[in-house]
Amino acid sequence: MLDFIGARASEVRMLLVSEIDLDDPTPHIVIRPCKDRTLKSSWSARNIPLVGVAQDAARAACEGKTGSQPAFPKYAAAGGLDRLSQALNRRIRAHTDDPKHVTYSLRHNMKDRMRLAEVFPETAKAIEGHSFSSGQDGSYGKDIPLDKMEEALE
Repeated sequence: MLDFIGARASEVRMLLVSEIDLDDPTPHIVIRPCKDRTLKSSWSARNIPLVGVAQDAARAACEGKTGSQPAFPKYAAAGGLDRLSQALNRRIRAHTDDPKHVTYSLRHNMKDRMRLAEVFPETAKAIEGHSFSSGQDGSYGKDIPLDKMEEALE
């Protein structure tokens, strides 16, 4: 899922089933600070559309669980971020032996793919949880709509 949404591993590992909205016209996850999850910045609070494989992974993570349960219980406990990073790195190693390819590379790869697809920079920032540009570009308009972010991810 991380490879297709541009989120940080720390943002996703503590997701509750109630923070995965598969019934919305634009299925998405809700990233907000909560008791067990702090965010890097205020810009990190956001909704991220789920498309393709990410939506399938989210659906599988919710199976048999209720809204207040963690979607990824194996990684929601103490030490879970380390376990998640190790598991993802093992998975990445199955596809590459380049030592520069690590868990955080998934986020950078998404940024690269959005650049190559010529996704509007402010849309890419909204997906990644970065602040909008300063000056005129960041001063006008409203948040990027979920359906526009979905188009960018597709």
